[in-house]
Amino acid sequence: RRKLLLVYIHGFMGAETSFRSFPAHVHNLLAILLSETHVVHSKIYPRYRSKGRISNARDDFSRWLSPHEDNATDTVLLGHSMGGLLSAEVALMPPEPPSAPSLKHRIIGTINFDVPFLGMHPGVVKSGLSSIFKPAEETDDKYFETTNTLWAPESADPNYNPSFQNDVVLPVRKGWRNAWHFINKHSDDLTKATKKLVSSHLEFGGAMANYNELKSRYARLRALEEADERVRRSVVQSGTPPRVRFINYYTASTESEMSHSEKEELRLERERQRMEKEGRRLRGEPEPESSQLQPHTDALRPPQNSRSSSIAAISEPTVVHDTDSLAPSETRGHESRKPKKDRMFCSLPPKDSHGERDPTWVRVFMENVDEVGAHCGLFFVDERYERLVGDVATRIESWV
Repeated sequence: RRKLLLVYIHGFMGAETSFRSFPAHVHNLLAILLSETHVVHSKIYPRYRSKGRISNARDDFSRWLSPHEDNATDTVLLGHSMGGLLSAEVALMPPEPPSAPSLKHRIIGTINFDVPFLGMHPGVVKSGLSSIFKPAEETDDKYFETTNTLWAPESADPNYNPSFQNDVVLPVRKGWRNAWHFINKHSDDLTKATKKLVSSHLEFGGAMANYNELKSRYARLRALEEADERVRRSVVQSGTPPRVRFINYYTASTESEMSHSEKEELRLERERQRMEKEGRRLRGEPEPESSQLQPHTDALRPPQNSRSSSIAAISEPTVVHDTDSLAPSETRGHESRKPKKDRMFCSLPPKDSHGERDPTWVRVFMENVDEVGAHCGLFFVDERYERLVGDVATRIESWV
């Protein structure tokens, strides 16, 4: 069997925890789907410094990845936000002379999650970027236990996110510890060091606003997705590069009509319910009947104790059109309401002459949240989460 290596790359100012349980769920599902042909390995790329030029982070990642590649390994890079720009840089790296391949790394595809390949949507820029760095609000976790049961491995998988010998583990310092370390390190000229730090972070994050570079990078990466060898040859200086598959799951959201005070009241109520649930668990008390999960026809979730049938259902290939969306059913008795306009984090490529959207851009609809909340909360467990896990797994299955 071949080796399938999935590498997850967090975004700007992110960390290994940015993807939450998503990598584990995809890993467990793919281990079942590809059990006859591949041994699945998943690795969350260690937290890296989001500062300086993006090419510096690219070169660091390339050196880290190289020892884990060989002719029997199929590698897929999965990036969130700026992590997708970094994975694109790696996928497009030219070979080092006198290498024969047309590309340095053999990447069979990139899975992208809300990656601003063409820049951030003007609405996000207009509202200000500070909210991007705030943690997303927790969503209702009523599906969490069922999702964990559906794709939970029978035992711990040693191929899931093991430590690599060449991992670079950055120290984790929070709050005053981080500030105190910085002050001690640069006590001789704190003002100059602070300006340099801010400038370095802005330079890295500024890659999302360098539109000429964004368009050039995206055009080359998108060309590698094409089956036509002539199109792929236009990307490299010599030779014919292999096909590098591409998909970008972009969030589309509709902000809640609730007022700020109503949102805060709802948040506090959810927190109260979570605390009550945790208290019952610690006391060993059973869950009340009213809190049991109710069936939802719009979620790809099986009846309990039917794991095999659920995997078969979720493994059906997903045919994506412009009107399709990884979203729950919208039949909730509001047909008379005028549909709300999508709020997006990413700018989208233009439609073609027939009015069709590029099928490699897949809409993930998230209701009652603004565009930044959707971007930061993409991996929270909710109604459309299982569909996202299943869609990602079946796409990778079709690529290998």
